Amino acid sequence: MIDIKHLDDTPELDQPRRIRKYVLVWCSSGSTEAKLNELSKLHTGRTARDVMHGLTASEAKRLFRYERLSVKEVAYELGFNDPFYFSNFFKKQTRQSPKAYKEKHSI
Repeated sequence: MIDIKHLDDTPELDQPRRIRKYVLVWCSSGSTEAKLNELSKLHTGRTARDVMHGLTASEAKRLFRYERLSVKEVAYELGFNDPFYFSNFFKKQTRQSPKAYKEKHSI
């Protein structure tokens, strides 16, 4: 059994990063990606990758909406090394560019 309770004791981690840590712990325990996806589909109806991508896109939206960060800043905040790659990721997830999302949803 994997002990992941200690990961909840890290308030400095937002939900997407905490979930990534869960996945890393899960994978390093010798469990398979197939088993992780099986459990993810059982609980969410989506693959683990889709869950993580959805959470990452949601966090990006939150950062754009409330933190007034640039696309580059959001990309780095979410662990992307390349803002261009992040922009492509965001557009694939949301069907709009980060710039368009910011212009439409900024407070």
